[in-house]
Amino acid sequence: MALPLLSRSNRDPKLGLKVSLKFGAILALSFVLIGLPGTNSQSGAAQAQTSEGQIELQYVVRGLGLKLGELWIASHSINGRYRTISRFATTGALRTVAKVRFDLQSEGRWRRNGQTAEPRTYTETINTGRRQSSATLTYVGGIPRVESGGLGQPEEDAPTPVNPLTQRDTVDPATALLLAAGPHPESRLCNLDLPVFDGARRTRLVLSPPLETEAGYICRGAFIREAGYSDKDLRKDGSFDLSLNYVRRRDGQYVLIGGRVETIYGPVTLEWHSADTDG
Repeated sequence: MALPLLSRSNRDPKLGLKVSLKFGAILALSFVLIGLPGTNSQSGAAQAQTSEGQIELQYVVRGLGLKLGELWIASHSINGRYRTISRFATTGALRTVAKVRFDLQSEGRWRRNGQTAEPRTYTETINTGRRQSSATLTYVGGIPRVESGGLGQPEEDAPTPVNPLTQRDTVDPATALLLAAGPHPESRLCNLDLPVFDGARRTRLVLSPPLETEAGYICRGAFIREAGYSDKDLRKDGSFDLSLNYVRRRDGQYVLIGGRVETIYGPVTLEWHSADTDG
């Protein structure tokens, strides 16, 4: 799943809201959007995640002047393997007019004692209220392969479709969300570069070194489109500023408690609702 909120391909307000909600589910960055590698997913993608244990995090997603819904992220790691689930759904009054839900799941292995991640499978289930779909990616030797469904939707006028065989350095959106959310050791916060592939589009999350705040750290950066988009979208909306906020748990690890990304519809924010900040 890419981040179609950033597309200008359709200005219909209801559809604009739908894609905004879809981005909210990715933002817990998938990234955005998003463990995040120093160079690529095989050499450092899991630097943010401990190799054993479990987390459960919940956020409120806001945009367009209202609460869009809630995002839930959970993971379990044991014996060098991980399984993560991310779920977004509209809530409250908005749900009566836009029943949107996205479920992302990924399984994989931690490498180098939890220092890198290697996805094995990724599945997504989407219900926009008007359409339901599901799809699966599998990884062989680190290379993603579309197994079923219609993962991703590249722009109709995208110049060249993205070849999965060239995406060995990427992680899937669910793994990216887990790694973005944490927990992170202080020494591995930010200063990161994460390529993500959803089966059709390639994007990248770039974060600068962390800035200390009273509550923890803030990491500023950008969400960047790289492939699977039209030339027009790459020229006009190729990069969007974002910031991620982290707070320290009792065990010394840091978890994501909030975030903000600029979009063509205005800022979308992520607010901590009930996070595992106790360690």
